[in-house]
Amino acid sequence: MSDVPDALRQALQGHYRLEREIGAGGMATVYLAHDLKHDRRVAVKVLRPEFVAAQSAERFAREIRIDARLQHPHILPLYDSGEAAGLLYFVMPLVEGKSLRERLAAEPRLPVEEVRTIVREMADALAYAHAHRVVHRDIKPENVLLADGHAFVADFGVAKAVGLPTGDTMTTSGIAVGTPLYMAPEQAAADPATNHRADLYALGAVAYEMLAGHPPFEGQSREQLRAARAAGDPRPIAEVRPDCPPDLAGLVMRCLAREPEGRPQEASEIVRLLETGATPAGRAAAPGPRRRFRRRYLAGAAVAALLLVVGAVAAMPAATRATLLTLIRRPRAELVAQRILVAPFENATGDTSLDALGALAADWIGQGLSRVSGAEVVDTRTALGTETLVRHIPWPLRARDRPRAMAQEVGAGILVSGTIYREGDSLLFLAAITDVKAGRLVRGLAPVAASRAAPSRALTALLERVSGSLALAADIPGGTGAASLAEPPSLEAYQEVYRGVEAYFRLDENGQFAHFERAARLDTGYTTPVVFLAFARTYSFQYAVADTLMQRAERMSDRLSLAERALLDHLEAYVRGDGPAALRAAERFTAQMPGSVEAPLLLASIALSQMQPRRATAALAHVDPDRGLNLVTPLYWNYQAMAAAQLGNWSRVLAVARAGRQRFPEAARPYVMEAWALARLGREADVRTVI
Repeated sequence: MSDVPDALRQALQGHYRLEREIGAGGMATVYLAHDLKHDRRVAVKVLRPEFVAAQSAERFAREIRIDARLQHPHILPLYDSGEAAGLLYFVMPLVEGKSLRERLAAEPRLPVEEVRTIVREMADALAYAHAHRVVHRDIKPENVLLADGHAFVADFGVAKAVGLPTGDTMTTSGIAVGTPLYMAPEQAAADPATNHRADLYALGAVAYEMLAGHPPFEGQSREQLRAARAAGDPRPIAEVRPDCPPDLAGLVMRCLAREPEGRPQEASEIVRLLETGATPAGRAAAPGPRRRFRRRYLAGAAVAALLLVVGAVAAMPAATRATLLTLIRRPRAELVAQRILVAPFENATGDTSLDALGALAADWIGQGLSRVSGAEVVDTRTALGTETLVRHIPWPLRARDRPRAMAQEVGAGILVSGTIYREGDSLLFLAAITDVKAGRLVRGLAPVAASRAAPSRALTALLERVSGSLALAADIPGGTGAASLAEPPSLEAYQEVYRGVEAYFRLDENGQFAHFERAARLDTGYTTPVVFLAFARTYSFQYAVADTLMQRAERMSDRLSLAERALLDHLEAYVRGDGPAALRAAERFTAQMPGSVEAPLLLASIALSQMQPRRATAALAHVDPDRGLNLVTPLYWNYQAMAAAQLGNWSRVLAVARAGRQRFPEAARPYVMEAWALARLGREADVRTVI
């Protein structure tokens, strides 16, 4: 501990045990410490003495205390602050990741979709802070931490506490503060009218650097930077990064407008544009024409069951207080001993172009295991949706072990997880089998190697190894099911499917169409993108296109998985208006989708449209309302209420609607169902109150 000043260590004794220095910057030195009261590891930032000389401890504590109230999934919270040994310090969580600056040092130009995610999460954090009248004033790569695939903005309030609102002027001690590379022109000029829009300029500058590999303006001194800004606008992103989509490129350049009026006016606008894929001018693409359903008894409900559930995942970062309370209070997961979740393998190669390979490995193993007698395997799309949900659970409640958290959300007693490493020109796939309930490793598998140029060739061997090990270690009968599978799809084709599923969860209709169509072209024998396309086109009311896709899938019927076969049968019945057949196929599809929320909700909605409330209730009995996608959608409660209404049980309708309203106070349908039940029970005054 020789790098920790004795006076500082002694001053904090009894509160924090400082272990060692882990970083230093122009403003502060960071120490790894142990919070003795709460028994946790933290980071203690200690301001350099020259900053302390310019501030009063009282003012510093006041500013930090105000901004420590910010609680948001993408804002690194402040735990504590104070004065020790004549130095000012503040305490933050210890994030096991790296800063965006470190990420850019290793890879100056980041993948476009990674940039989009980082910018959206930063903008979401800024929108929350600005709504609480807090402006950051020092957005830069050093103040953005990356961990578990997410971005966290750090040091809110610290800039103001040490005098950064003065732009690039000096503090009273003569020390320059601020980061001119990312400063808005008005902040650099110390304009007293500088407001939250300076943060949006800085966000644009950071986004520009992630895409271009360098900041929008460069210079060795403040004077050189002023001259560069005066000489003209930065080179357009569309020129320096041709593969950047027009909506993202245009948005970044808007953020860099010299005048604040030319930028987006709120961070929430940036979030909306990035989530909807709107044009730079802010106009979302117009939806295509919608056709009516072909039969009355299939109208409405089935579309909502799938499209609203997946769309709700994107809302998880803005979790309501009710959802947080559910997460805190819910009982331990009920695990099905024979249910298997194959989690996407972690990409530890450092090559982001291989991110989809981890999902492909999980998909291939899962498909193979699903053909083994006695195995109940969570389908890949449910796994991907659950991974998205788990990543978006608010930071204080987020599990450190993501694969195990995924297994608990879908009730899987057995977890297959793995990691992909790079060794020269080869890739190594390491897999492990975990008993989730006992919390113990059942078996670690010997690595499977593949050429970097043809990684998919390792998947058949990997499947055989996992399947055989499960039969021995987890009492799953049937040996290996690998022989019944065709060759794995190409990585390029699967990458497009992976991106299509991501677009599906963002409700990006055009994006999912484009990716699935590209996947089907890249690998003409690959059934999954064709079936997904048929599903997407059907529920977009594009029946003629869907018919063509279904015929194409039928020509590959020998390659369809059992779930794909059932879903295809459902779609064919749906399009021809055969409600009973669509319901029977939905039941088979649900049977092949253990752990899924989507499938039982689809089944329940179709049963309700057929006026079969007991079949709907039976489908919902297999769904845990406190887990998985039910955390972000009220459909479970809506369908339970509708089933009770069809049975004429208005007291139950009232109870279920109220439970749904408490869980989702911003959703309209539970209020409607509650008012309907009260009216049928003759409670007029209560109906008026609800309305």
